[in-house]
Amino acid sequence: MNKNDIFLKKDNLISPFIKKHFFWLLLNIFVSLIVACLDVFSGHYIKILTDSTLKGSLINPFRIALLLIIIITTGFISRYLVGISGGVFSFKVIQDIRNKISSHLSSLTVSYLESRHSGHIVTKLTSDVNILQGFFQSTFPLFIYNSIIFFVTLVYVLFLNWKLTLISVLSIPLSLIIINYLSKPMKKYVKNEQESLDVMAAVAQDSIEGIYIEKSYNLQKIIQDKFNSAVDIVLDNSLKRQKRRSYIVPIQSVVKWMPLLSCAIYGGYLAFSKQLTTGSLFAFIYLLQHLVDPLTYIENFIVEIRDTKVSVDRINDLLSQEKEKNSAGIDKILLDNMIEFKNVCFNYNKEIGLLQNINFKIEQGKKVALVGPSGSGKSTIFKLICRFYSPQSGNVLFFGNDLNLWNINKARRQLSLVSQDTFLFPGTIAENISFGKPDAAYEEIIKASKMANAHEFIINLPEGYNTFTGERGIKLSGGQKQRISLARAFLKNAPILLLDEPTSALDARSELMIQDALEKFMKNRTVLVIAHRLSTIKDADEIILLDHGKIINTGTHKKLLAEEKLYSQLYLKQMMRSDAEGKV
Repeated sequence: MNKNDIFLKKDNLISPFIKKHFFWLLLNIFVSLIVACLDVFSGHYIKILTDSTLKGSLINPFRIALLLIIIITTGFISRYLVGISGGVFSFKVIQDIRNKISSHLSSLTVSYLESRHSGHIVTKLTSDVNILQGFFQSTFPLFIYNSIIFFVTLVYVLFLNWKLTLISVLSIPLSLIIINYLSKPMKKYVKNEQESLDVMAAVAQDSIEGIYIEKSYNLQKIIQDKFNSAVDIVLDNSLKRQKRRSYIVPIQSVVKWMPLLSCAIYGGYLAFSKQLTTGSLFAFIYLLQHLVDPLTYIENFIVEIRDTKVSVDRINDLLSQEKEKNSAGIDKILLDNMIEFKNVCFNYNKEIGLLQNINFKIEQGKKVALVGPSGSGKSTIFKLICRFYSPQSGNVLFFGNDLNLWNINKARRQLSLVSQDTFLFPGTIAENISFGKPDAAYEEIIKASKMANAHEFIINLPEGYNTFTGERGIKLSGGQKQRISLARAFLKNAPILLLDEPTSALDARSELMIQDALEKFMKNRTVLVIAHRLSTIKDADEIILLDHGKIINTGTHKKLLAEEKLYSQLYLKQMMRSDAEGKV
């Protein structure tokens, strides 16, 4: 298999990293050539010393000592440079690949990320990159050195005796053909193994993140069975791969011994018949390992490169995924209409319309609520405003311009999103709040926390603002996480506030604290809220009623309560539920 098929073809996304650090690769090739020449020269010197000794003409010992010092010193420096240049090359290439994958992940479309389990993506960043790292750190440098030492040695031994050279390596081409045939299924086994590792990572991640549900519903056996199934597939393919490798090992042993045996028999005959000097025979036997070992290494290289190609293909698949589209950066602001939907149609699977001909405007400083049964398209409208998705038809206008023409980063700077599904990154509370404004001063973080009614509980924690939240904020209560999320949004201080009813899953006390914080912050801001509790939007300037992806009606709470049966049914149902729960 040609390595160019993997790394240097035009559509390969890893080859630019190799080209970027090509200097270190060239240096590695150059010093490997010096090492190879020194090894061959050592064999040549054995020939000279042996033939001279047998003829009775000894070489000056001082000359021998000086030459040995030169060879040892040059060899030491060259081998050191081989290790350094190969290491720097591999480390830099892998570092760039990791950085590229990380930056590419953050720029991928939400549709791609939502259609893949995060565990599948993580294994590409870990397991597949580790396989590639092993290739560049070990397999690839050895391939370079073995290729050079083979050709340098071949030139010299052909010069010594071309017949002996051909006889000695006659068995190797056949073994290469056999090993290439035996290693062909390796790619399939490795691919199945890596895909099973994806499943293992996904199950393990789900088990950790859903530990409370897992334990409360006694799902341990079901989840363990899923994990065990993936482990069994990994084991099955690993055993199949190892079985193939086991066929290859005895062939490699034969390949190593056959040239030596052929050389001893035929070389002895040539030396006995005076067609080859004794010194030449000794030199040939000494250098034979430099001829045989690289050829047997090619057999390993064939196997390794088939394994590596699977990981390269998987990484290439990730890097080839479409990024979020971003324009040059229109940021013209027309304050009259901050958000406008014009005949917007959208659906995730592009078959049945979820949103159908949606039309509405949100003017500066207005509070607009989206209301409707589950699945009516409320959250989808938020995703379109944040440009996580783009409509199949129609236009979403942002400050008077088509959202698709905006620089996506500039557009999102105008939005603060607070969701009922609060996400906190592993880190300190201060770090999580500062994501709203990365360059914020400590005083600004405290001010935003006070606005969100979060400061009091934060300073009472053991380490205050330096308290670690744990993964996904697991060390904090729901109300505490939500108030930190609010502080983050308040610190961002964007002109448009998107609220996915952040109080719907909270207790009464937490809800009151957050509602109080929101009421202060919403003054003089444009607000679009998804309302699950209709009692919270009585004062909205406009309510948009949705059902089955269509706008049924718009108006104030009082107007819709009088005119729309669906709205009044939703409202009365919630009032009855609130009375039953003892809420006002």
